[in-house]
Amino acid sequence: MAGYSGKPVVQKLGIKPGFRIFGAGLSVPYCDVVGEFPDEVTLAKAAKAPHDASARPRRHQGL
Repeated sequence: MAGYSGKPVVQKLGIKPGFRIFGAGLSVPYCDVVGEFPDEVTLAKAAKAPHDASARPRRHQGL
């Protein structure tokens, strides 16, 4: 999904081929949020090193 800049989310996040990404507590698959990954990107099932990026949902505080 591209925003106003026209760049894919994967490019905005700097996800590159061969990255290992850990996603914790996401309610939807990470690729559904950021789009198609470059070649050889893997999703780690545990937060063990090494990984190049991690994603966690934010909890919204009441205003």
